[in-house]
Amino acid sequence: MAALTKAQHDLVQDELAQMTVRIAQWMMAGEDSPDWMDEHRVRLAVLAATVFLEEQVADQQREAAHRAGAAGATYVQMGTACGISRQAARKRWPDVAAASRK
Repeated sequence: MAALTKAQHDLVQDELAQMTVRIAQWMMAGEDSPDWMDEHRVRLAVLAATVFLEEQVADQQREAAHRAGAAGATYVQMGTACGISRQAARKRWPDVAAASRK
């Protein structure tokens, strides 16, 4: 999956912030669901949020793999830690494990 562009990232954050404010206002008013809170829009906002979160987690995972490799971890160790094979770890994070420098 390609990383979100800065513009996409900003759009997702803006949309989520606006929706959060609207939902809070609606909840405080104790009214029936407003027109803007249709299921279609809510589901799209949730989808956008999951894409954003997935990218954030992937970034953290890449950083953790690089740090583990820099600390001397092998692909076998990294794969075991992630529940994947050595080959899958090497494919996911090429040139980060200690074994790749030998």
